[in-house]
Amino acid sequence: MVNKTNSQVLQQESNPNTISIAQLRTDFKDRVILPDDAEYDKARTLFYGGMDRHPAMIIRVKDVDDVVRVVNLARETGLPLAIRSGGHSVAGHSVADDGIVLDLSEMRDLQIDVEGEAAWAEAGLTAGEYTTAAAAHGLATGFAGKVSSIGRLHRVARVA
Repeated sequence: MVNKTNSQVLQQESNPNTISIAQLRTDFKDRVILPDDAEYDKARTLFYGGMDRHPAMIIRVKDVDDVVRVVNLARETGLPLAIRSGGHSVAGHSVADDGIVLDLSEMRDLQIDVEGEAAWAEAGLTAGEYTTAAAAHGLATGFAGKVSSIGRLHRVARVA
């Protein structure tokens, strides 16, 4: 891994090894959050708290193409990459100091195959949102989490 600091990587276009912030904001339609942005502290905060990590940037992705671009950006710059869905990692893996946070919270698509009793959910969808949508079709799913903001999908089943 290449060791770079925030200031080295977040410079403008004067060095080909740095990131153009203006270009990033354009490429990701202003879903790039930097330390000087008003929403930075809220965006970097983990669900459980107790960690004070400061990523170089947080990029809120909308689709798979965005995810690929962020992963490639991390690879090209050598910055650490943390992937966050709900920010529920007790160990703090969803935020990296001086790295890039790939924030999946806006990826909320849900497709339910009622007849096949199967569902496909994007990583930003919460267990509560999923449960409400599944219940509208008479389906229910068990989750590993205890609150409606988290959970791992186990099985979709018809409610008797």
